[in-house]
Amino acid sequence: MSNLKAGRPSRSVGAKEVQLQDIKDNTKKVRVNFDLEEDLHTELKMYALKNKKSVKKILVEQIKLLVK
Repeated sequence: MSNLKAGRPSRSVGAKEVQLQDIKDNTKKVRVNFDLEEDLHTELKMYALKNKKSVKKILVEQIKLLVK
């Protein structure tokens, strides 16, 4: 007789069930809000588009460079 069983191997005993909270970034975030001249904002958006990045990603990268 075979030891094969019906069912999903990932659901076997001892397999860890991954939950959303296991993969979620638990770093606390705070909102930063400031005014920017319209022309400068337009240039920033154009820069982001050309570099295929979001404005947020660009600003976070630059802040990290400043504080390190």
